[in-house]
Amino acid sequence: MKILAAAILALAGGATSDPVGVYAIVEKVAFEPNDEKPERLLVWGAFRVAKGKFGMEYEPAVRGYLYYRLDPDVERKLQLAQWNDLKAAAGTGEGVSFSTRYKGAPRVRAEGVPPKDPDLFSLGWGVVKGLNHLEPLLGRIPAAASPREGEQVQAGRVTLRARNALSNKAKDLKYVFEIEEVGGAKETSEPVGSGEKETYWTPKMEIRAGGRYVWRVSVEDGEKKRTAPVSTNFTGKK
Repeated sequence: MKILAAAILALAGGATSDPVGVYAIVEKVAFEPNDEKPERLLVWGAFRVAKGKFGMEYEPAVRGYLYYRLDPDVERKLQLAQWNDLKAAAGTGEGVSFSTRYKGAPRVRAEGVPPKDPDLFSLGWGVVKGLNHLEPLLGRIPAAASPREGEQVQAGRVTLRARNALSNKAKDLKYVFEIEEVGGAKETSEPVGSGEKETYWTPKMEIRAGGRYVWRVSVEDGEKKRTAPVSTNFTGKK
C-alpha cells in the first residue's frame, strides 16, 4: 500500500486542509459483476467521510457501505490496484485512509439498502494503513443485525442482535442494549460480553402486534466509557 507522505507531513506542519476523502476500518469487500473483470466495488465497514471539498471537517463516524464505479478518465489498472488494497485490509481491524476530498465525498449507505447509482472512485494518494487517532472511534461502532430497520417482527419475545464492533480489541468490549415501545415502556440490559461475531440480548418485554418499537445498542470499553447508541426502528406484526 502506498504511503501518503506528503499529506502526513503537511498535517504535521499545521496545514489547514486534510486531503483524505475517507477514513475507514474495512469489514469486507466485494467486486461486481465478478472478481475477474470488476466494474464496481462495494466496501462494508465503519467510515468517516470528508465534509466539503476543502478544510479539515469530516462527517460523524458511521457503519454502512460504500458503492463505487470505475472512473473512465483514470487508468483502470491504478484503480483496481487500490480496490485490491482495500480487499487486503478487510477483516484485519486495522484502519486505513483512501480517496480524496477534492473530488467529492462518497455516500455511506445503510446496510440492507440495495446498492444503486454507484459513486465515482477517486484515487487520492493510495490506500494508507494506520489511523492511530481514529481507530478507537471507528472501531467501536456496532451494527444492528436483527431486527433490521423497518422490519415487522412476530408478536412475543424478541432477541436483539448486534454485529460486533470492528476494533482489534472487540473481544474486550461490552454491549448495552435498550428497547422501547414508542409512547410506552423501556428496558435496558446490563453490559453484555462480546460474542464471537454477534452479541445478543433477549429482553423480558414482549412485542405487541401493531406496536412500534426502537432498539438501541452501544459499546462500553474497559473504563466504562460508552459510545453513542445505534438506533433501529421496527414494528410488531399484526
